[in-house]
Amino acid sequence: MHMKKPAKITLFLLSALFVGGNLYLTEKKDSKIEKIERVEEWQQVQIGPIKNVLKKPGVVTPSEEMPIYFDDAIGSFNQFLVKPGDEISQGTDLFEYSPHSIEQEVSRLEAEKNEADNKADSVESHIRDLESLLAQAKSDADEDNPNLDVIYSLEKEISQKELEQELLEDESSKLDEQLGQLNNRLDVLTVKSEFDGYVKEINPTLNNPVMTISSNTPSVKGALNEEEIHEVTEGMKVSISSPYDEKKRDGQILNILQMPENEPNLENETLYPFFIQLNGDESGLHSGNHVNMDIILRESANALLVHKNSIKKAKKNSYLYVLTPSGTLEKRNVNTGIKEENKVEILEGLTSEVFVVKNAKYVQQKTGSLFTTTLEPKALEKKKVKEAFKKDWRYILRGFLSR
Repeated sequence: MHMKKPAKITLFLLSALFVGGNLYLTEKKDSKIEKIERVEEWQQVQIGPIKNVLKKPGVVTPSEEMPIYFDDAIGSFNQFLVKPGDEISQGTDLFEYSPHSIEQEVSRLEAEKNEADNKADSVESHIRDLESLLAQAKSDADEDNPNLDVIYSLEKEISQKELEQELLEDESSKLDEQLGQLNNRLDVLTVKSEFDGYVKEINPTLNNPVMTISSNTPSVKGALNEEEIHEVTEGMKVSISSPYDEKKRDGQILNILQMPENEPNLENETLYPFFIQLNGDESGLHSGNHVNMDIILRESANALLVHKNSIKKAKKNSYLYVLTPSGTLEKRNVNTGIKEENKVEILEGLTSEVFVVKNAKYVQQKTGSLFTTTLEPKALEKKKVKEAFKKDWRYILRGFLSR
């Protein structure tokens, strides 16, 4: 059965009156109907880690490079015993000298050995004298005058002299070995590597350094611009990743050079090299590999965290909206700290038990206003809905009127 025209007009007028009355009551100044803020998204303040990271590219380089020099005072050059790219270890023969005269070399080494032996004998004699003085000091000591300072001083000096004697004896022993080689009529002297690594380059023209040895231990090199060099300091933690594997490697900034990498000029950006020491796993990193670095400028392990959209900035401070247990919105001033992606650290103004509006820019009402949240139908039970309607029908009606 179709509704008659007069009935339709009456229904339309009643609907318009209902809507108009609601709008008047809610928008009227000093209206008794409270304006209610609808909160679509909210969250509890979280506790967790956060860090401020500077992302930089880097390249794998040897942690050390050792230049090897040719000394023509020792003898004339004979031959190189390694080639570029060769892996070497401590004690590997690098190149050979042909001495001008074995007799001259023997005389030089014997003179050095005699000098070391004489010094060792002199130190030994001095130690005996000190031990006599120590024995006398201990003998003269009594309760009134324990001679502690004298005894301590003598014992300390004896220890130092014993170490000096040991070093001189070691030097003499090494010279003995060299003399033994020469006395066996060896006509070639050999320069040996002092550490493990590989031969980076050789200079066949014998201009020094004639050879450069790179260590097997990798490090990572990067560059900071003029702004970044004031933020980054030596000792900061770094996370390194390579496009060639899924490993995350840890390290720390070992050294930041205060001089620019290239000659400064007005056209180009000034860059300052820095080097990273790796901690732990170095496998899979080869000299020349390009890597990505996350330099941790600041970090907090147990920070109070909110979504960045929860915070609004005023001229002098930052604030957000707290959902109070009484069902009202509270504008709360906060001090912020580290920012990472969508997370912001709260230093002051909140506790972890608090719930906040997730997107503060949508809040329209003033602090103290009532709020509603989105309905979750799946969480409703028919029995509970009926009980709530019987008990709170006035508030439900007011909620509809305020929409």
